[in-house]
Amino acid sequence: MSFLTADQFPDFFAAIHGHAPFPWQTRLTRDVLETGWPATLALPTASGKTAILDVATFALAAQAHLSTSERKIPRRIALVVDRRIVVDDAHQRAVKIATAINGAVDGILGQVQAALLTLGGEQPLATALLRGGIYREDRWARTPAQPVLVCSTVDQIGSRLLFRGYGLSNYAWPIHAGLIGNDTLIVLDEAHCSRPFLQTLDWIAAYRDKALIPVVAPFAVVAMTATPRDQRKPFILEADDRDNAVLKKRLSAQKAFKLVTTASKKDGDLNAELANAVSKEIAHGRFILVVVNRVKTARDLHQLLAKKRSDKKDPLNIAEPLLLTGRCRNAERDALLETYRPRLMAGRQRLDHADTPCIVVVATQCVEVGADLDADALITECCPLDALRQRLGRLDRLGHLGQTTATVICRSDQAWNGTDTVPDDLIYGESLARTWHWLNSGVADGGIDAIQSHLPSDLAPLSAPAVQAPVIFPAYCDLWAQTAPEPTVSPEPALFLHGPRQGEPEVQLVWRGDLNEKRTETWAETIGLCPPVSGETLSLPLSAARRWLAGATPDNERLADIPTAASDDLVSDDAAPLPKTALRWLGPERSEIISDPESIRPGDVLIVPVTAGGCDRYGWNPNAVDPVQDLADHARDKAKRAVALRLVPGLVADLPIACQNLAAWTEETANGGSAPWPENSVIATALAGLPETHTARTLIELRSGMWKLRSGTNVEPHPGGIGMVLIGRAGWALEAKDFTSDDDSSLQCPVTLTLRQHLGDVERWARTIAESIKLPPDLIHDLALAGQLHDLGKADPRFQVLLHGGDQLAARKAPEPWAKSQRMLTGAAGKRARERSGYPDGGRHELLSLRLADSHPAVLAQANNPDLVRHLVVSHHGRCRPFAPVVCDQRPLSVSYLHNELLMTSSSATGLERLDSGLAERFWSLSRTYGWWGLAYLEACLRLADHRASEEAEQRRNSSGEKS
Repeated sequence: MSFLTADQFPDFFAAIHGHAPFPWQTRLTRDVLETGWPATLALPTASGKTAILDVATFALAAQAHLSTSERKIPRRIALVVDRRIVVDDAHQRAVKIATAINGAVDGILGQVQAALLTLGGEQPLATALLRGGIYREDRWARTPAQPVLVCSTVDQIGSRLLFRGYGLSNYAWPIHAGLIGNDTLIVLDEAHCSRPFLQTLDWIAAYRDKALIPVVAPFAVVAMTATPRDQRKPFILEADDRDNAVLKKRLSAQKAFKLVTTASKKDGDLNAELANAVSKEIAHGRFILVVVNRVKTARDLHQLLAKKRSDKKDPLNIAEPLLLTGRCRNAERDALLETYRPRLMAGRQRLDHADTPCIVVVATQCVEVGADLDADALITECCPLDALRQRLGRLDRLGHLGQTTATVICRSDQAWNGTDTVPDDLIYGESLARTWHWLNSGVADGGIDAIQSHLPSDLAPLSAPAVQAPVIFPAYCDLWAQTAPEPTVSPEPALFLHGPRQGEPEVQLVWRGDLNEKRTETWAETIGLCPPVSGETLSLPLSAARRWLAGATPDNERLADIPTAASDDLVSDDAAPLPKTALRWLGPERSEIISDPESIRPGDVLIVPVTAGGCDRYGWNPNAVDPVQDLADHARDKAKRAVALRLVPGLVADLPIACQNLAAWTEETANGGSAPWPENSVIATALAGLPETHTARTLIELRSGMWKLRSGTNVEPHPGGIGMVLIGRAGWALEAKDFTSDDDSSLQCPVTLTLRQHLGDVERWARTIAESIKLPPDLIHDLALAGQLHDLGKADPRFQVLLHGGDQLAARKAPEPWAKSQRMLTGAAGKRARERSGYPDGGRHELLSLRLADSHPAVLAQANNPDLVRHLVVSHHGRCRPFAPVVCDQRPLSVSYLHNELLMTSSSATGLERLDSGLAERFWSLSRTYGWWGLAYLEACLRLADHRASEEAEQRRNSSGEKS
């Protein structure tokens, strides 16, 4: 087999994009393959920086044949930005790369495909977009062997690295820390905006090697910025880049400054000047971008422009104003941008829209990074120089116009003349006023090359205030590594991602229309039947969410789309007497009702009723009182999730009358009698009245001339007491095989699995994964052995009754123990089954698995490191890091299981919750042996092998035609 070389990169690039790469992109590929990744890429905006995804992908393929110790290119490639992503063009590029490679049949792309497949993933190249942590929404983490292009934010990647993945179950934290902390390249875009995180990454890179036996896996960090601040020699454009015809046009395009000062410091005067500047640039077919510093300013200006559009005498009546902020729900934002993409994005055909209304996009800092906008004119509120250069990068992005205008408007109280006290801005400090003074010193052109010639030697005074991350001491890593139970006190990740009093941590808000506000105890079960996805979430600073839920006056002056300090006080005198109620979503079993806003934690996913208000079609609006649209169905469809059709009043107004009738079902009729549960045929016939494009049509099929529910469709009464929920199997929706982070994977599977078969499957998968990532032979053996032992505790007779839905007779008649059941064992049904089984509440089968494995001396005598095998077994559901949960087994019994001709016997009362059980000491010893991230990586290998084995069982069933 011939191996790929750097000389083939131009052919690879052209095969995907239809044109040659820029010289720097080819040069970087050669440098990476020869010497590894540079610490810094100092590249200007519009120079094609997202092509680093192409470079990293090709370089990985070129080194795929090397051993883990020789390969310098990680298989997980994460492009990270510190902004709310407006339109993730980087992710679109990632999808384009993956689609071209995965669909190749020959040629250079076929060679790259073949090389990537040797790394052992499920496909040559996967992609992932992490914009908000959601329980059970991490399909990118299916196997450690998968090459993947990840586009994400500082909060999402950073919190995962620090064992505190925002919005995830704490039991999933080690998996994400292990995967991101090993075999990962982190490219930090606009790193000058994220210096604290860059410093934290340097600490993590150093601590990864602080182990007696480090797990060998490449890890690299690349800072990508046009304004590097450190002393490390950066990778820069060279003469051949500047001679390139395409790049030269972008670098030399003229962007003339027009400087305007408002009459006063009032917000009304600022908006009036902004609107006046728009009127001077307006013309049919144009795209005018207006960027301001606060969400409130953007909303007020958008409202003003919309009002002027209705006045036929106003020149702005030909304008079509759009509002873009990072404080909106992804599904709504993406739909808006998709509608207007042909008018806004780089590479569009301007002449095709010459007679259409002028598009005016009013935006916040969210467009500074990651948005491939190409405006004909820019109007911006004054801001620090580094932010201004980013905003200028959205003006005539490709240099097609050659000459454009950038109007910069400064409030009078910030227009510093260089002599008096420097005004201090709430968001940007003194750098805003200093930048205004510098602009008035004779800087006429904001083009890339033109502005470069005017830059002072010291950019710090003109840049957003630089902050430093705290030093990371080993004790901090010890605290973070404790994930179950989480220590009462541990360092707040936001300090290390954004710096002290910067980058307030955020939460995710979700609005749902089927929450019974009189029965909040049903909310967790209600959401459990239709879990949230990121498309319906809205990111909000922690303090803003707390204030809103408390009914306090919103701190709109501080809310921006960049990291800022938190508001000091939550509650004010005008707080509402009854705060809003929310559900903290952590899965069906661990979610809880939040009525005290102070108890909200960073990264929480909070579910509220649509009647709570707070959001409109453009996003966060704390003063809005109208019901918010429930986006769950739309977002799940876009995310290719299994159908979860909620037939309840309020969500069925647009559905056929037959579906509305089903939504009116209640357990009690008006006269107190029991309402009959509709036959499945009635339900299927009602769904047949839906449009054929409706996703719920996948739940039914026509058999023998009658509509029937598809096999495996689950129909349950809605937990709120009225209506019902229809749930399809995830396997029917492409790419919807969820990564599971909690107990449901230990109980359920679309097909019944015997314990013996499952243990063998997991052993095989653990070995396959370990071999694919080229772990040493001793670790491969121990992972496989842990897979062979991990579920022994399910031999407990009471657990077997639980798997049989609480049917003791059926459990006794089963020829051999089960590992998983196809029955639905969540919510009320799961609780009833557990009560009938006698299995202790909170029981943990993995604790008994360890005791059984230890009960026969020959079992762990096979291990190279018996303590590692013990830990992998007992932690395979995320517990025991470092302490075991306390289980009150009031009626313990002796459990035996014959495995590989070895009879193991132990009491179900394991005693592992005792402090002297040795479990915690073993965790700390292994953390020192393999490192904090190394041990988590090994745990991830076993836990993901468990998930893949369960999924394989369903595939076997489907291929054999077995009925559910």
